[in-house]
Amino acid sequence: MDLNNKTKAVFITNYRYVSSKTKSGGVKLCTQDFIKVLETKYDLEIVVVDFTSSFFKKLKFKLGIDVYDYYDAENYKDVLENLIIKKGIDKVFINHTSSMEFAKVCKTISSNCSVVLLSHGNESGDYMHELVQSSKNNLLSSYYKLGKQLVLEAKYRKEYIDKVVVVSEVEKNLEYWLHSNKVVYLPRIYEPDFLEWDPIEGRIGFLADFTHLPNLYGVEKLCEELNKREIPSNLKIILVGQGDERINSVVAKYTFIERLGYLDEQDLKKELGSWIFYLNIVLYYSKGVSTKLAKGMNLGLPIITTNQGNRGYLLEKLDTITAKNVEEFTDILLRVCNNKDVASEIRDIVIYNVEKNSEYSRFSTNL
Repeated sequence: MDLNNKTKAVFITNYRYVSSKTKSGGVKLCTQDFIKVLETKYDLEIVVVDFTSSFFKKLKFKLGIDVYDYYDAENYKDVLENLIIKKGIDKVFINHTSSMEFAKVCKTISSNCSVVLLSHGNESGDYMHELVQSSKNNLLSSYYKLGKQLVLEAKYRKEYIDKVVVVSEVEKNLEYWLHSNKVVYLPRIYEPDFLEWDPIEGRIGFLADFTHLPNLYGVEKLCEELNKREIPSNLKIILVGQGDERINSVVAKYTFIERLGYLDEQDLKKELGSWIFYLNIVLYYSKGVSTKLAKGMNLGLPIITTNQGNRGYLLEKLDTITAKNVEEFTDILLRVCNNKDVASEIRDIVIYNVEKNSEYSRFSTNL
């Protein structure tokens, strides 16, 4: 679409998610996807914001009683007023639920502007999981925080937000439960970058940040399950990505696992090209999507995944390598780890899925 024919829209985001100087991560990757989709339909005015400088709000974070206190949204009122009133822009996209405070400011400026929240996942649900998993939390302050999170999420959706865009089908119904007026599902969009694939039988890998609890948990449970089984002598689970002493202690327990740590892009692609299967070990629902899955699929690697790990993706014909739990995941892994023919078939299906869902303009219609 010609830029002159596009409708103007405001896009509010933290600078960390659009700056070339900040580290990559799930939120940054999904933010880039949102922008690419929106730019097929809108001429975006990007308003870059930063976290709060308020001493009081920072103190609340330190005490663990912060509830959507990330920003000083009123400080940006003049900037937003210039865009909404003086320039007549009546569509505002707010990137990430943590930034929803800006919805109230926008509606105060003009009740007629359409405010769309780009959710990167269910924040209160993720905090609840964190609360259940940890024994270190102060229960009184934690329960207060969880309760207020839910109330504010519902209040803002009911009063200030016209539409919520979610990144997985799982979260659509949750959004309606939170009083969202309208909900649109935007799946992950692939970017084909197929690498040269020369697999070694028995060599299977997992590319992830192992300081992230779901990834660490997945590795722990997979290793525990493999340790109960009779496994091929050539089976080697390769872990690539940053980690700490927690993942190192897991690696130290098992001879079939090897951690390579961080690799530069050239060495990474060479290593990934040697894997007969690329693992997506996600065993419970957390907020957002597993961006690791898109990484492997974009490279054209055969995958083994889970129902939980598939949330947020449009996938076809991959039921045979999608597991419901760690036991089933291990069954699949042991069945295919030395079978290049099956791996090649799955790779073809992966490439089919990637090529089918790689056009950004296809997904902008309802936004």
